[in-house]
Amino acid sequence: MTDEIETPSPAPVPTGTTASNAADEEEPFEPSNFSIQIHNILHTAQQSHGLNNDTDYTSYRSYLTNRISRLRHSKPVYKRTGGSGGSHKKHAFRKREFTLEEANQHENFVLISVYTVERAWAHAMEIKERANEAEAAGKKNYHVKRLKKAAKHVEELEYFKEICDDSTKVEIDCYAAYMRGNHFCESKDWKNACKQYANAVMICNLLSAQYKSKDQLQLQQSDFFLARAENILRPLLRYCQYELQKDPNVSKEEMQEIVALAAYAKANDESKSADDNDVNGEANANAVMASIYFRGKELVLDDNDASVRMAFIKVQNKKHILHNLKKNQGVKPNVIDSKLMDLLNSYDDAIETVEKMYQRYEGMGSGPSVNKKRYECSNVLVYLKFQKLMLIMERNEKMANELRKKDVDMNLVQKEENIGLGSDEDGEGGDGDAQYKLVQDIARLYDALLQDARAATDLPGSANDSDAEDVEDEFILEANANVLRIRALRCYYIGRMYAADTVGKYKEALALFQQASVLAAEAAEEIAACQDMENSNVLIEEMIELEDKIMAYKCRTKACVYLASRGSGASTATSGMKLLRRLDDFDAGGKSYRLTAVPVALEPIAAKPFVFDIANNYVKDMKIGEIESFLTLTKPRERRGLLMRWFH
Repeated sequence: MTDEIETPSPAPVPTGTTASNAADEEEPFEPSNFSIQIHNILHTAQQSHGLNNDTDYTSYRSYLTNRISRLRHSKPVYKRTGGSGGSHKKHAFRKREFTLEEANQHENFVLISVYTVERAWAHAMEIKERANEAEAAGKKNYHVKRLKKAAKHVEELEYFKEICDDSTKVEIDCYAAYMRGNHFCESKDWKNACKQYANAVMICNLLSAQYKSKDQLQLQQSDFFLARAENILRPLLRYCQYELQKDPNVSKEEMQEIVALAAYAKANDESKSADDNDVNGEANANAVMASIYFRGKELVLDDNDASVRMAFIKVQNKKHILHNLKKNQGVKPNVIDSKLMDLLNSYDDAIETVEKMYQRYEGMGSGPSVNKKRYECSNVLVYLKFQKLMLIMERNEKMANELRKKDVDMNLVQKEENIGLGSDEDGEGGDGDAQYKLVQDIARLYDALLQDARAATDLPGSANDSDAEDVEDEFILEANANVLRIRALRCYYIGRMYAADTVGKYKEALALFQQASVLAAEAAEEIAACQDMENSNVLIEEMIELEDKIMAYKCRTKACVYLASRGSGASTATSGMKLLRRLDDFDAGGKSYRLTAVPVALEPIAAKPFVFDIANNYVKDMKIGEIESFLTLTKPRERRGLLMRWFH
C-alpha cells in the first residue's frame, strides 16, 4: 500500500471576484509616501498667474481649471471608458472617485485634489470681489457656498494623507485648517473660525521649525511658513477674536477658551526658538563643534558645511605649527617665513570657501532664518579677514622693530670722525646715507602697516543687539588707537627723512614732527581708554618715548634751520664742496668732515658762449666779415691724388 501525497487545495475565492483579485487583496498595501510641497506649489502658482501684485482671481481660476484638465488627461490618471448612448458617449463627463490603490500609483492624483480645493477657493474670492457690482448683486452669499465646497473637497484631500510622507501630511492638515477657517469666517461662525486659524498657526510654526533644522537650502521654506503664520493667519485670527467679543451669545467660558487657544498658539510660536536652542545645545554637546569668540559674539560652526569646517581645521593646524616654531629659537627665519606664507594661503582658502557659502545665502529670499544664517556667515568672513590682517601686521611690525633697534644702535655708537683728508670716491657716501636708507625702510614698513590698520577698521559686521554695542565700540576704539599709533610713528620717521643732511628740508621736517607729536599724544589717550587691549602699558610707554624723541629732533632741526638761514644754506652733502671752500657756512657738514680733495679736483668756470674772455673785457669784438675772410685765407687745402692733380 503506497502513501499518497496530498496537494493543498486552493483557497476559496469569494463570489463575484476572480482569482487574481483575491491574490491582490492578500498583498499588503504599501503607500508610496509622496513628498509634495503643497504650499510652495500653490504660492508659485499664485505669484505666476494673477495674484502677485493684483487680485485677478479670474485668471488664477482659469489656470487652475486648465491645470486640473491636464492632470486628468495625464497617462497615470486618464482612463478611457466608452459605451453607446446616454452618458456613456465618448466625450461625456463621468465623475470618478479615486481609490487609495489608484492614487498610490502617482502623485498627480493628490495634486488634482489640491487644485480642486484651490479652484473652489479662488472662485469664492472672485465672487466676493464682485459682490458689490450690479451683475452679481443677487450672488452676495454665493461665495460662502463655494467656500463650503472647498471645505468639502478638503475632506477628499485628507483621504490621500495615507499615501504621503509625514511632512506632506502636516502640510495637508495646515491647508485644511486654513480652508475650514475661511468658510467659518465668511459664515460668521467666529468660534470655530478662531479654532481653525489657531490650529493653522501652530502647524505653520511646526513646519517652520522642522525646515529650520534641516539643510541650509530648506531655510527659505522655514521663512515661508513663518511669514505665512505672521502675515496671513495671525491677522485673520485677531479679526475673528475681535468679532467674537462683540457676539452677545458667546459666554465668558467660551471666550476664555478662545483667548487661551490663541494665547497658546502665540506661546507655542515663541517657545519654538527655545526648544530649538535646547535641541541644538544637546547636539552641540554630542557633536564636534568649533566656536569662535569675536566682537563680543560666539560664532559656532556646525556640521552642515564640511568644506568650511575643513578650512578652519586647516587654519588652526598651521597656526599651531607656526606658534611652536616661533618658540624654538634654533629655527631659521626662512623656515618661519615659509610656514607663515602657508598660513596666509590657508586663510585665503578659508575666506574663499566662506564667501561662496555667503553668496548662496545672498541669493536666497529674505526671511528670519536666512537673514540669521547670512549674518552669521558674514561675521565668520569678517573674522577670517581680521585674523589675516593681524597676522600680516604682526610680521611687518616685527620687521619694523628690528630696524628701529638698528637705528638706535647707529645713534648710540660713536664712530670715528673722518677729519683727515678724503678722496673723491668717499665724497657723498658714509654713515649719513646708510642711516637715511634705514629710516626710509622703516617709513615704508609703517606705510604698509597703516594700510592694513585702516583695512581692519573698515571691516563690516557690527552687532545688531543693543547689548553688544559696548563691545563693538571697544573693538572700534582699539582699531582707531592702533591707527593713530602707526600714524605717529610713520610721521616721525618721514620727518627724520626730511631733516637728514642729504635732503635738508628742515621746514617740512618741523611740520611733520609737530604732527607726529600731536598724533602720539592722541594715540596714548586712545590706548589708555581701551580696557582689554593687549600690551596697552607697553604701547603707552612707547608713545611717551616717541614724544621725547620728537622733541629732541625738533630742537636739532630748529638749530639747522637757524644755521641755514645765517649761512649759505648749503651743506657738504647738498653742494658737494669741501670744508675749505665753505668757511662762511655755519653747519658742520655731517659726520664726515672732508677738508679738501686730493688731488685737487677740476672745477668748471663760467664763461661766455661766444668768446673765452681772459683779457678782462679789453679784447674788442671782431666783425663777422673779417672773421669769415680770415677763416677763408687760413683754411687748409684739400689733399688730392696724382690723377686728380694732373687734371686740375
